[in-house]
Amino acid sequence: MKKELLVIINPISGTGKQKGIDSKIGDILDKSKFNIEIIKTEYAGHASEIAERAISDKKDIIVVIGGDGTVNEVAKILVNSNVAMAIVPCGSGNGLARHLGISMKPIKALEQINKFEAREIDCIDINGEKCFNVAGVGFDALVSYQFANMNSRGFFSYLKSVLNSYFSYKNQGYTIETETGIVKEKAFLFSIANSCQYGNNAYINPQAKINDGKCEIVSLRKPSLLALPIVGIRFLNKTLHKSSYCNIYSGSNFKIHQGDEISHIDGEPLELSKDLEIKVLPKSLKVYIDSKIKI
Repeated sequence: MKKELLVIINPISGTGKQKGIDSKIGDILDKSKFNIEIIKTEYAGHASEIAERAISDKKDIIVVIGGDGTVNEVAKILVNSNVAMAIVPCGSGNGLARHLGISMKPIKALEQINKFEAREIDCIDINGEKCFNVAGVGFDALVSYQFANMNSRGFFSYLKSVLNSYFSYKNQGYTIETETGIVKEKAFLFSIANSCQYGNNAYINPQAKINDGKCEIVSLRKPSLLALPIVGIRFLNKTLHKSSYCNIYSGSNFKIHQGDEISHIDGEPLELSKDLEIKVLPKSLKVYIDSKIKI
């Protein structure tokens, strides 16, 4: 029996790799397996509205062609539903897609869908907002705000945003209530991580498992200028957790008090309360990926 598959395309997402892809979908996706419908988003929040209708229409799979923001827009609607999400990454970072072993080439990612199957992953609830990849306060939240207002996207624009504020930004104070006690931290980067990386293979949480019912709080103090290159390398070679500047707390529930309301969820800037209540929703989202991938 064919699966009902809806493709949501954000035509202005990320770096524009999705341009012209709508004309190729029918030739790439296996029509013996899928009944295919295609919709392009027209405004912010439209992807969520389409996803809500897809649940009512009893679709089996929603394919999201766009960046991390569009993925989050759809995924938060699909939590605890019977609809699976597949990703064709066309954003600047594509952190969740990378963790899930999805090709960064849109055509290849579409081809992969023909042999994918549904798997279940966790979601993080942060004061009612849903996160599937990485959320943060502190320096990375500031960078997200700056990056969102840039005229160009991609790795080098993100790097420019980092360098613009790095030297002036100081460690901030955080109080973390874990399942075993209360910890106070001074941190430069303070991330709430479900998967392993921000995107672009920058690994904030190298040992992450996205379906273990836990998330990690990653607290990173500002390194000295001499240590900065070494810490930067650790982001890229998956050893950040071994750095003396880094502390990681793993659990299914946290309460955090912080001094700033600037935050980001899956790379999209927003304002959250200074008091954060974090809980993991285990295996609450179905994702359509290769069954051989270890997640």
